[in-house]
Amino acid sequence: MKLYVKSNEICEEHYQEPEEFGEWSSTYSFEIEGVYSTPQEYSEEFILDVQKGDTVYALVLTYSTGDSFGSAIGRGELIWLFSEKEYAERVYYEYMNNIEKSSLHLMLEIDGKKFKRTKIGNIVYGWFENLSSLDIEEYTVL
Repeated sequence: MKLYVKSNEICEEHYQEPEEFGEWSSTYSFEIEGVYSTPQEYSEEFILDVQKGDTVYALVLTYSTGDSFGSAIGRGELIWLFSEKEYAERVYYEYMNNIEKSSLHLMLEIDGKKFKRTKIGNIVYGWFENLSSLDIEEYTVL
């Protein structure tokens, strides 16, 4: 079944000094609004072997980033969606064991219960990027 994951990243607070190259800071909140069986505007699509009403598992990363003048905390990203918690846990450990790499080759669930080792960029790889949390969140397919 094709699923649509809708997420929101909201800037809750922002400060920037008026001069060029002035200090700045931003605070964000990130959340998964829901996992839907019908198309949603501005959503990510996945194909999993599930039905409406089933539980799915989202691997969600929150992080901070910035530059020499400031930082943004609370940024977020959906890494992937899984039909089984065990699948999400495997990728969680694989991600955490390779967190220092610029790209990761993760065994992701695609098109039902098929799996493919897939290269993804590591959003928390960089001088100013830091992992805040990597969580497995449960959602009911709506």
